Amino acid sequence: MNQHLRRTLTRLADGRELVYFDDSPAYVSGELTRRLDDPRPLGDRFAPVTGPDGHEHPYTGPEMRLDPLSGDWIPMAAHRMNRTFLPAADSCPLCPARPGAAYSDGEIPDTDYDVVVFENRFPSLQFVPGVSDGTGAPDGFFGGEGTLETRAPASGRCEVIVFSSDHTSSFGALPPQRVRTVIDAWADRTEALGREPGVEQVFCFENRGQEIGVTLHHPHGQIYGYPYLTPTTRAMLAQARAHHERTGGNLLRDVLDAELADGRRIVLETEHWVAYVPFAARWPVEVHLAPRRDVPDLPALSGAERDDLAVAYLELLRRLDLFFEGPGGAPVALPYIAAWHQAPVREGRDLSRLHLQVFSVLRAPGKLKYLAGSESGMGAWVSDTTPERIAARLQALAPAPAAQWVESWPDDVGADRVRQAFAEVFSADDAEDVRVYAAPGRVNIIGEHTDYNAGLCLPIALPHRTYVALRPRTDSVVRLASTQEPGAAWTGRLEDVAPGAVTGWAAYVAGVAWALGQHLQATGGSAAQVRGFDAVIDSCVPYGAGLSSSAALECSVAVGIDDVAGLGLAATDAGRAALAAAAIRAENEIAGAPTGGMDQSASLRCAPGHALLLDCRPGLDPARAVEQIPFDLAAEGLALLVIDTRAEHALVDGQYAQRRATCEAAATTLGLANLRELADTVIAAAEGDAAFAEALGAALDRLPDDVSRRRVRHVVTEIARTQDLVSLLRAGRASDVGPLLDASHASLRDDYEVSATELDVAVEAARDAGALGARMTGGGFGGSAIALVPADRAEAVADAVTAAFARAGLGAPGFLLAVPSAPAGAC
Repeated sequence: MNQHLRRTLTRLADGRELVYFDDSPAYVSGELTRRLDDPRPLGDRFAPVTGPDGHEHPYTGPEMRLDPLSGDWIPMAAHRMNRTFLPAADSCPLCPARPGAAYSDGEIPDTDYDVVVFENRFPSLQFVPGVSDGTGAPDGFFGGEGTLETRAPASGRCEVIVFSSDHTSSFGALPPQRVRTVIDAWADRTEALGREPGVEQVFCFENRGQEIGVTLHHPHGQIYGYPYLTPTTRAMLAQARAHHERTGGNLLRDVLDAELADGRRIVLETEHWVAYVPFAARWPVEVHLAPRRDVPDLPALSGAERDDLAVAYLELLRRLDLFFEGPGGAPVALPYIAAWHQAPVREGRDLSRLHLQVFSVLRAPGKLKYLAGSESGMGAWVSDTTPERIAARLQALAPAPAAQWVESWPDDVGADRVRQAFAEVFSADDAEDVRVYAAPGRVNIIGEHTDYNAGLCLPIALPHRTYVALRPRTDSVVRLASTQEPGAAWTGRLEDVAPGAVTGWAAYVAGVAWALGQHLQATGGSAAQVRGFDAVIDSCVPYGAGLSSSAALECSVAVGIDDVAGLGLAATDAGRAALAAAAIRAENEIAGAPTGGMDQSASLRCAPGHALLLDCRPGLDPARAVEQIPFDLAAEGLALLVIDTRAEHALVDGQYAQRRATCEAAATTLGLANLRELADTVIAAAEGDAAFAEALGAALDRLPDDVSRRRVRHVVTEIARTQDLVSLLRAGRASDVGPLLDASHASLRDDYEVSATELDVAVEAARDAGALGARMTGGGFGGSAIALVPADRAEAVADAVTAAFARAGLGAPGFLLAVPSAPAGAC
């Protein structure tokens, strides 16, 4: 028995058994106890009855008759004709007792309860003391050999299980803990009824809905202990026996395995349970819920299986209640029967396997499947739909996975993490010499693939940062470790670092030290000013997301080396431009990624609350190359949502370099130093969209192939879009930039061809969910997208994108909110 459950047994006034199953802590602990007495003046249920002759006769209970044509037993329970029918809540026999109320014939004595089970007051099956169960009946009661009129006492047991004290609730509205209590109660009663004399099969079931035939709306079910095997069970055992003789397997096990292998009709899977629409479903809506492990009945379920069943059962009912939609799209509560198929008490247990069958007679809102001539007359079923359609609808109702948010770390948290990691990797004896630096990732608002074309771009620094714990050395040895790359530590000497000499993530770090040495030599200093160091890296910048995790790594190391070497470059914007140039050289020449300069400039030169308008024309004075553009979306009730598609983004696979080479070749063909010159010419000459298109078209006509024309068209139009977006920001019109983001994505997808399925799904889903505009960001071929959203819709848009990924069969994306943050520096 569940240790968080208390079972209390009592008897009602007429002798019927009642059991409270409590999971409320006060009752489990014994602090509170249940009322055990029933104050109603009920007579003995087995008392003699007056017959038609006016004389008293012993009470014999209901009888059952054997149908000679089918071999089925049919209980005759005429006394049920006048049972309670759809009472109001104030006269419901299943509601808790209400002392002083006019109605006082409730079945449950206490004023509240969790789950309760009691013997039915109007049973179809009843074991009557002193009345035979068929082994020694009075003469003439049973048909003799050869007779066609065989009768027997309908011995057995009928119990009512009430799921909640709330008259207006339902099974599907119960919390998982309460469903677990119901499951424990079913298991308890299955064992108890199985011990009753003459009981051959225990059946737990729930009917919901007046269309099914429910006579009490209060959430409840029933438990029958039959004195025979039911027709359905007999037929299933016959099939199972034949299957076992033919194959040696268990029929229900093999059915489940076949459904899992096919997969089309699987609607729900959990750790311990599988729900599927059976291959030959006969009802308009029908689902079977089966355990993965072979178990015969409910008592055989483990605690973990019962807990998991509670969750799976509730999810299945949730979907069933959404299956049909009424007027205006409102869901229609599904009338259903939920029937537990358990192994019989004695016969065929080795052939049986526990499963739940949930089915409904509703074939459409307001339309029932009547068991007409073929079904009722011949038992020949005709389905009005296909199992695959039922399954497809239930699959579509699966809950979307929750959006996964990537949180940034406060600097003190990041610094503590990386210091601890350093102490684990290297000796902590000189802990006072360990210094921590951090640099942000970036997200580019607009201006994609323009930096290496001397164009414009508009990044912001993210709150997500890479942290480096660095300890200077007196020699030229560099020792590196990363929490993101355990087992990939690197050790080398600065004099050995050169293009092609270092690979992997260490190339970005060692490359910065090399590039700073080159810078010092070129500016009259000595490369020896840069000495060796020990460093450990930790980061919350998503890797491979197109958010410049590599630049964050380079720039955190750059400001660290600048500090410990006493270079002083980070103290001025011009010096930071020099650090960015060194980081760019490290990425281009040592790591072998031919990127532009936006990422490193953003990580080192962005400012909180601002976007960095970066002019990438070569030779510009650093002060003229950047402009801080106020970027306060919160003031306008907006937010910038970053969608990490988790489609791996890599810039060293040749695609990026190929596009850069195409652009450079096109500029040469046009007799230009770079494509920025073309963009400036076209923009200056054009007044209006038509003139712009004409001027650009004239230049594109001079290019030799369509690929070059499309690549150049993207670069020129992207530079123009960047200028337009900056103008809107300066005018305080951030809410109007959405169409520019949309146009940027279309250009990157169609002309530059750097989008991916995941990026397109993210952008489209974000727009459909209310984003004002959306586009891919970064180098492309995977990575991230951004969406400009109303601040109060950020979570809803994230949920919608997550659901769209699930529908498309894609892995779950990640999300973060981009808030313009601080540049690289010491922690």
